Amino acid sequence: MPSSTPHATHPKRLFRTQVLSKSQARSDVDAELAHHLELCGEELVASGWSETEAAAEAERRFGDLKLTKAYCARETSRAMSRERRTMWIDDARQDFKFGLRTLVKSPTYSMVVIAALAIGIGANTTIFSLMNPYLFRPLPFAEAHQLLQLDGDNTREQTSAGRFSAAQVADLASDSEAFEALGYYYYGTTNLTGNGAAQRLNVGYLSGNLFSILGTPPLRGRYLTVEDGTSGAPVVVIGEKLWRSRFDSDPTAVGSTMQLDGVARTIVGVMPQRFAFPFRDLYLWLPTNELSARTQRGSMSVLPIGRLSANWSKEQAEAELNTAHKQLAERHPDLDGRYDAISTRPLREALNFAWSVLNIGFFLLLGAVGFVLVMACLNVASITLARARSRTREVAIRSAAGAQRSRLVRQFVTESFILAIAGGAVGVGLSFLATRFLNRVIPDDLFRVGEVAVDGRVLAFSALVTLLTPILFGLAPALGLARPALMSSLRTGGNSGGGRQAVRGRKALVFSQVTLAIVLVTGTGLMIRSLQAVAKVDLGFDAEQILTASVTPKAERYRSPEGLNGYFQQVKQRLGALPGVESVASASHLPLNHESVGVRYQAGQGVAESIDEWPSALTSRVDGEYFEAMGIPLLTGRSFTAADFSEGQSVVITRDLAERLYANQQSAVGQTLRYGNATGSEPSTGVVVGVVEEVRYSDLTTEAERPHLYRPLEGSSVKRRFLVAKTNRDTAALAPTFTKAIELVDPDVPATIRAYSEVVKESTLLWTMSSFFLGIFGLVAILLAALGIYGLMAFTVSQRRKEMGLRIALGAESGVIQRGVVIGAMKLVTLGLVVGLSIALLGANAARNVLFGVSAMDPTTLGGVLVLFLMIALVAAAIPARRAARVDPLQVLRSD
Repeated sequence: MPSSTPHATHPKRLFRTQVLSKSQARSDVDAELAHHLELCGEELVASGWSETEAAAEAERRFGDLKLTKAYCARETSRAMSRERRTMWIDDARQDFKFGLRTLVKSPTYSMVVIAALAIGIGANTTIFSLMNPYLFRPLPFAEAHQLLQLDGDNTREQTSAGRFSAAQVADLASDSEAFEALGYYYYGTTNLTGNGAAQRLNVGYLSGNLFSILGTPPLRGRYLTVEDGTSGAPVVVIGEKLWRSRFDSDPTAVGSTMQLDGVARTIVGVMPQRFAFPFRDLYLWLPTNELSARTQRGSMSVLPIGRLSANWSKEQAEAELNTAHKQLAERHPDLDGRYDAISTRPLREALNFAWSVLNIGFFLLLGAVGFVLVMACLNVASITLARARSRTREVAIRSAAGAQRSRLVRQFVTESFILAIAGGAVGVGLSFLATRFLNRVIPDDLFRVGEVAVDGRVLAFSALVTLLTPILFGLAPALGLARPALMSSLRTGGNSGGGRQAVRGRKALVFSQVTLAIVLVTGTGLMIRSLQAVAKVDLGFDAEQILTASVTPKAERYRSPEGLNGYFQQVKQRLGALPGVESVASASHLPLNHESVGVRYQAGQGVAESIDEWPSALTSRVDGEYFEAMGIPLLTGRSFTAADFSEGQSVVITRDLAERLYANQQSAVGQTLRYGNATGSEPSTGVVVGVVEEVRYSDLTTEAERPHLYRPLEGSSVKRRFLVAKTNRDTAALAPTFTKAIELVDPDVPATIRAYSEVVKESTLLWTMSSFFLGIFGLVAILLAALGIYGLMAFTVSQRRKEMGLRIALGAESGVIQRGVVIGAMKLVTLGLVVGLSIALLGANAARNVLFGVSAMDPTTLGGVLVLFLMIALVAAAIPARRAARVDPLQVLRSD
């Protein structure tokens, strides 16, 4: 009698090697077990058992039938999964090898496709690499999403980035539940001397608790603490870059001293290179004197940062802040009452002062490179469709041999993936080269996290783009190629391209290419026109021949205004004696240098209302030679003289301010002017001694620049001053001698030398970078569109070769044939122009914030795009048209 154990009686045939469905597997298991029970029952019947008793005894001896069924079904399922996986891997390996051999046999097609995809993927990777450190790379702070910066909002003046005083921050933090802690910072510059050449460096002044709020651990030593801020200890934390350059990464630098503005400060820590706060080009952090700062409520110069408490949202925190602010405004109406409300911003947005412009510019560029990628895929799809003509016989034979359509589609899609991966690899390589160039040309002033580089996030983005491209360019041709007209393909030898259907398919692809190219080129044209408009903006001064130097003498060496003025007079004399220097002047602030000081003003005979209600203007201090050196026209009156410096009551105003205050007066010169700030101090009274032309001070695109009030510089205690020299030589060649002349007066006072043209270029960065990238992408789009039109016309001519031969045989002139081909291209481009320009106009209206001096309906741009693409169509169709006109009818008829 056979054993009744299941393991002995269900052999290997229970687990079949062919791949079955789950229902089939369950049926097989049930049948196998039923067969086993049947054999066992027959043996029992043969030994004298009744059939009913035998069946029951067979089940009893077998054991738990339900458990055995589940076990067998599970094992069968696992075997089937392994078999499917093995078959899928084998098929994929075969598809890859076959696809690789096929592509190697068509090197021209493969290289063209890889190049097109590399351009599209490389462009997308490069732009995403550029966006990544500004918008996406994680901030170098602990749980950065909980960090908010506070802003004071003034709805009357439409400002929302007002600063606070340390006392105000302390009051807001005292009863706050929304924030775990509130700290603050501001920034400036300092002179670093000793242990090398003197340097002028940016420095951040931080409250004692701000490092702990940010949560970035130091690389060495410690960071600033609350005790540092309250004790006034002369300590400093430095950045890794300064540690490497100044101390050669010496670990013993921590604990040593460095001279900052003549004060010996002990280095207590080194922050890692990724710690960029509040911007990249800053590697020194000093503690603020918090005890002194909290007694000066009117000194509203700090920027508060807070870390949200657990389970508190940004909106809830703002509600709590404004409740506290309302109470403080009632107690301090002249100071806290200056703001209507307090708002907050995420720290990344707050640290980047060009946040909104960067967002618009970057996503504009990302949209442009997306267009380039789609165009590249459409171009590849068109080429793939043309190549399909030579493979229809191959597909027909494989289909006749039993190959399923899904198997054929998978084979062709695999070829597309091979090409996409190769194109992606080349594109990423190109992006590596591009990012090296970008790191050299983009400024460090804007906040970003790390360098522009192809990192893991960028590679993930590139991989995603690479995997999507085969769907864009390979799926449709694969589906079309996998269903050939079997008998027709075998009869024609595989030379049938699908006739009119193939032509219509390629027309649709080329039409899409042309439409996208028109959208991209129109956007490029509008951006270039904006750049031209920005370049033509009248600055109000001549920036091309001006060299600037930012200089801050040591406080302990030049304590008095007389000492400061003596130092700057010596520097000006030395600079004025240099060959090529025509005039030299000094100022506290410069136009377009991203620094401005506001002041409120009123005519001397104005109504004595609260100073908070006075209009605001910009103000700066300048010397008597400033307007001549800058090339700012003096309209009436005079500039400052030595008498003005000693008395300190004279002012020079811009034309718009004179028109506002003294329109009813014969002249603004000699009139009185009251000015001051809402800090509780009495306003000053000045006498207008001159009126000068307006200048672009804040930026190049502000429609209504605030008026300007100039005050005497000499005789003041302003230490940091800008020297400006008007030259008749190349400013770059003059810069080294400029530096040496300043060092001769005092070698411990560093100077930052810049051509004024570089300062102005920073204000045009958005349009310059956008025009540069869009110009490159536009050229690529034009090339792809031209190739697409040429390919379509050549394909059309080859498809209609028999028809054209017959027409020529019947007497049609070659010119008529040529015109027909060219008109076909013109129709396609005209339709693309209508659709493309419509889309471009909608996009331009949506992105009008980045346009300047040009409207979305700019006739020059639209007319240029119209003529350009009609010319492209004419040139691209010329060669296929000539080929069509030369068709030999006898040869065509013989071949048929």
